[in-house]
Amino acid sequence: MNIAKPGYKWILGSVVINVLLYLLNLEIIFLASIAMTALFIFFFRDPDRTSDLNQKGLISPADGKVIEIKETKNNKLKISIFLSILNVHAVRSPLKGEVISVRHKKGKKIPAFKKESDKNEKNITKVRDNSNNIYSIELIAGFIARRIFMYCSKGDQLAKGQKIGFISFGSRVNLLLPEKYSLEDLSIKEGEKIKAGKTKLVEK
Repeated sequence: MNIAKPGYKWILGSVVINVLLYLLNLEIIFLASIAMTALFIFFFRDPDRTSDLNQKGLISPADGKVIEIKETKNNKLKISIFLSILNVHAVRSPLKGEVISVRHKKGKKIPAFKKESDKNEKNITKVRDNSNNIYSIELIAGFIARRIFMYCSKGDQLAKGQKIGFISFGSRVNLLLPEKYSLEDLSIKEGEKIKAGKTKLVEK
């Protein structure tokens, strides 16, 4: 099983604690600590995903549940995906393109499943396709362990499905589409569970 790099310190730290508890013969606490290590391994798992690079359209940037689809004031579509603690938290590019900016924005500490979590700490990555359309991918931290780790930077050329970041624990991902897309173009609906690098969001 692959483990995301941000998880190394959590897992190694818990292993050290396990050893100390074992040496101190604190059996009950030791067993609880072993269970916590297993939870860290589960949460920071990062399975290999192969995306169909020849497939038209956009694919999901994250595992999770679609909690909101709406048109913004700028006539752009916004797709919001909630990642529970059970989901894989690696975030992937929904398209092939060039990273034109990566920006960190401080924010609040609202639970990620609430729509108001748009105001939380976030990293905003903008990607330009070969037709000069701009897509915005927002990685939004949740209430617990609010850490966002980015794997891309300005100027990077991204393949469709390439990992661009990881969010620790409960979180949310927003994808803002350029104006050329409408609600009729979407292949998903609110309440649907989707998979990063696999689920098609739009056909064209």
